Amino acid sequence: MQQLFKNVALLGCGLIGGSLGLEMKKRGIAKRIIGYSRSQANLNLAKKRGLIHEGSNNLKQVISKADFIILASPLLASLDQLQMIAHFAKPNTLVMDVGSTKFQMVRKAEKIFPQTLSFIGAHPMAGSEKSGPLSAYLGLFKGKPCILTPGSSCSKLDLIKIKKLWNMLGSNVVIFSSLKHDQLLSTVSHLPQVISSVLFATVTKLVSMQDLEKLSGNGFKDTTRIAASDSLMWRDIFVTNRNFVLKSIHVFEKELKKIQKLIRQKNAAPLYRYLSQVSSMRRGF
Repeated sequence: MQQLFKNVALLGCGLIGGSLGLEMKKRGIAKRIIGYSRSQANLNLAKKRGLIHEGSNNLKQVISKADFIILASPLLASLDQLQMIAHFAKPNTLVMDVGSTKFQMVRKAEKIFPQTLSFIGAHPMAGSEKSGPLSAYLGLFKGKPCILTPGSSCSKLDLIKIKKLWNMLGSNVVIFSSLKHDQLLSTVSHLPQVISSVLFATVTKLVSMQDLEKLSGNGFKDTTRIAASDSLMWRDIFVTNRNFVLKSIHVFEKELKKIQKLIRQKNAAPLYRYLSQVSSMRRGF
């Protein structure tokens, strides 16, 4: 496999960052991967699992050695790390974040980065309710979409390089503006997380956990699986995409009121038509 990078700084070794490190290391895409985390235990685990070559708690040192920096920490932490990268990254360093919202990240990078740095946003659509170095695995990105949101500083050559990276990992690459990304993802990713979390919270107010364990079937388990996702990650997603998420919730509330009204009606025909229409659309999806 072709080596694309010499020294990679991997800031965050969880599900996405750790899987990226593992893929790049195993495939020889990077000569050396240096992991960064404030948790020494996570670094030790990441190294033991082969996600990185070495680890460090010294962010400045990790950044200054790299020709490719991957931001894979929770979103608010990654936004803070941009400032350090702007000051201490070497000229001609390529910077990529893999977070789930893009507009704030791209805008801040464009604002504070010197012209010598190149920034691109990447969002591999390969999430899970699991997190941490133990959740990383080979093949996570295979067959999954990866949305790229290049910043104004990203050259055509750097874009080609990043597209090649994700193609080598088996991803299907698409390119959006950061704003369009956040708008679309608020509907197909962020709203489902809201619904799953609220659904589980609602049911636990109506049913005891003991009865829930006895009665819940696959339908309930499937629809609430992502409610078990990392809370810090989702807090940051909702905070950094607040306006679009709230708009999506508003539309959902209107739809919820519609089905409430249909259920109240004595005539069940409109309710049947609504459910049939949705069922037909979903089967054709």
